[in-house]
Amino acid sequence: MSERHRLEQVRLEKLERLRRAGMDPYPNRASRSHTSAQAIQAFQQAGEDQTVQVSVAGRMRALREMGRTAFAHLEDGAGRLQLYFRSDELGEERLTLLREAIDACEKTADYISRELLEDIQEGEEAHIDWLETQLDLIARIGLQNYLQSMM
Repeated sequence: MSERHRLEQVRLEKLERLRRAGMDPYPNRASRSHTSAQAIQAFQQAGEDQTVQVSVAGRMRALREMGRTAFAHLEDGAGRLQLYFRSDELGEERLTLLREAIDACEKTADYISRELLEDIQEGEEAHIDWLETQLDLIARIGLQNYLQSMM
C-alpha cells in the first residue's frame, strides 16, 4: 500500500469515527454567536463566577498537545483566540474527537463556516446596491450636480 493511500485510509477512518460519534464533519451550517474580538470582550467583562458561552467560527491554525491538555489558535476576520482544552473537563474521548475533527477540516481546507461566508456575501451585496444607486443618480442628474450634492 502506498504512503498516500495509507494516509487517505487513516483520514477516512477518522471521518467515520466522527460520524459514529454523531458528529457531522461537514455541516451545511454553523452557528456563530460572536467574532473572536467579541468573545474576548465577553470573557473580559464577565465576573469570575460567571460562565460565558460563545460560538465562534474560523480557521483552526494550530493544535498543540501538552500531556492531558491541548491549546489551539482559532482565527477569524476579527482576530485570533487561544483555546485551552483539558482532558479532565472535556474527556479523553472528546479530546480525541476534537483532534480528528480538526484534522478532517485541515484535509479538506474547510477553514471557515458557510454562515460567515454568507455574512460576507450579504455585506458585498449591500455595497453593490449602494454603488448601483449612486451610478443611477449620476446618470439622472449628471456628474457635476452629483458632486455638488455630496459637498
